[in-house]
Amino acid sequence: MIDIPIGNGKIVTNHEGYCMLTDFYHKCCEQKLGSDILIDFENLEWLDGNMAALVVAMLMKMELERGFIFHVDRDDIRSRFGILVKNGLISGVEIVERENMAALELTGFEINEDQRFIQYIKSQLLSHQSQNFDDDQKKKLMRALLELYSNVQKHARSKDPYFVCGQYFKNSKLLRFTLVDIGVGYLKPIQEFTNGKVDSSNKAIQWALKKGNTTSPDSPGGLGLQDILDYCKESGAVFDIITGNAYWSTSHKPKKVREFCGTTVNLTFKCQ
Repeated sequence: MIDIPIGNGKIVTNHEGYCMLTDFYHKCCEQKLGSDILIDFENLEWLDGNMAALVVAMLMKMELERGFIFHVDRDDIRSRFGILVKNGLISGVEIVERENMAALELTGFEINEDQRFIQYIKSQLLSHQSQNFDDDQKKKLMRALLELYSNVQKHARSKDPYFVCGQYFKNSKLLRFTLVDIGVGYLKPIQEFTNGKVDSSNKAIQWALKKGNTTSPDSPGGLGLQDILDYCKESGAVFDIITGNAYWSTSHKPKKVREFCGTTVNLTFKCQ
């Protein structure tokens, strides 16, 4: 069995945390096909629960494409990373319930499970006790998130599940929510649609953020990003999009990352 650290210190919902997980992914991919890999948490102090969506997407991709079999030290996870048990990333382990472990369930959605996705967003995110969304905000976010989900098939060209997960951080009064697909990402379809005018992942994100832009001319609306961006600007929430080698955020200038695949969206909501 090969021992590969998932990270050092803290993996949080930012550029550095994303880079730590993609480093883990690429280290795993260097191993021979069918390897047994122990995901080593020994030097990790913390992992944001919502980032479990990215972790499970990476593991699924490697299991499908490289035949890897992954293992963890369940006793260590239970004692130090209970949030990963409660949100469902690690199964078959019992933990003592703790008030500050406000996990939004890690869930995967197939491409035709619209109603199940809508119910999840309503029950897990929009109705979360930390939030006070008014009806207009709920409608805007639901419409935008449903558009993101529906475009996994149209734009990401993926038949694999769409993963979502969240965590409420009581001390900092933040709710973080992550959505991940393992499709082709933004650049390829947008580059083809624009006849090469959009030639980088960062430019593809900028193109996708413009209202009405879509790679499906017969479909009204865009990629589901403008409504989210508008909401975040109004409320002070943080909005991250990571695709290809680009990490775009409302909180800092675009940065580069090692490529994984597909698209990751992080939303950080301020709570009451």
